[in-house]
Amino acid sequence: MMARFIRDDIKVRIDRDIMGEGYYIFTEGPGVGDNGHGQRIEYFPLHLYPFHCGLYEENGYQRLRLCEACKGQGWRWMPSNHGEDAERDLCPECQGEGGTI
Repeated sequence: MMARFIRDDIKVRIDRDIMGEGYYIFTEGPGVGDNGHGQRIEYFPLHLYPFHCGLYEENGYQRLRLCEACKGQGWRWMPSNHGEDAERDLCPECQGEGGTI
């Protein structure tokens, strides 16, 4: 996780592409995306990261301070009580938001 932004009910998450030289921007909220599901995913080369962060802040988005417990993911792996594999669970520190304003 590189950064998270929020404005009204639109959430933006910027994740590094660990296999390449770029990053993904995930935008979620009402009226977002062409597919009607409220989500848009875009890919950009890494050198554009400072530009996008500045662009979001100039357009009224607030940058979230990433949650230290989950590193901004909004979830973490929890051990299962029954000796099974670990389960993905909502982060109790940020309640799935990935950070705070």
